[in-house]
Formats: sequence, C-alpha cells, structure tokens
Amino acid sequence: EPPGAEALFAAKLLTPDGVAASLAASRGRPMIVNFWASWCTPCREEIPELVRAHEARRGVDIVGIDIGEEPAAVREFMRAYEMSYRVLVARDDGLELLVALGNPHANLPYTLAIDRRGRIAGRRLGVLTRAHLDALLESLR
Repeated sequence: EPPGAEALFAAKLLTPDGVAASLAASRGRPMIVNFWASWCTPCREEIPELVRAHEARRGVDIVGIDIGEEPAAVREFMRAYEMSYRVLVARDDGLELLVALGNPHANLPYTLAIDRRGRIAGRRLGVLTRAHLDALLESLR
C-alpha cells in the first residue's frame, strides 16, 4: 500500500497573493505536485516541462509548491517564467512538509504523483526531465 499524502492535504499554504490556501479541496483529483524554490537551478530547468504538461490538460492537476519564499517574490518569478499552472507557497513549515512526504533531507526539486485516493503513486527527487514527468503521469492512469 503506497504512503498517503495526508501532510499535503493538511498543509497550511499561501497563494502568490499571500492569501491562506490549502490542497484539501483537490483530494480525489490526480495531481503532479512539484516542490521548488526560485534559487534552485534544476527547479528552473524543469518549469517548461510542467507548463507543457499543464497546457496538455490530461485530467491531471499540475501544482507547484514554493518552499520558504515570500509570496511577492514568487509572484514575480511566476511572471518571468510564465508559470501557467497553480502555484502555492509553503512558508514556515515547508521543510517539515517535504520530510513528511518522504524527502528526509528536504532536497529540491521534489515531485510527487498523487492519485485519486490521495496516495503517492510516484516520486522524483532531482530535476524532472520530460521522460520522468511522463512516467509520473503514466503512474496516475
């Protein structure tokens, strides 16, 4: 039985406008959740693949969760990188969230495939290539 993503659905997040948000309402929808930060070079490299997957609209939600940065900085970065998918910000407990989701050293980037049952169907620690992302999307079929 794969581990659940309870910590993800329970996490107190912010929108890039600084408004409280959570992923609780997304439970039951297949998701690719990508944890990133603007200072993380491999995170920047994989954004175009996430944008491409989002725009292909394959019935899977693409969500980026920034770890530890100010919402205003995230908003600017999103504009610069044309991030069309949903982005949320984990401010103070972002590192704990990474650890709770199976990333003990809280390294970035970290990407999870979350199935309809709220389980972690696949994961990738490190830069996400098109092949990695396609494999994660396939794990949600």
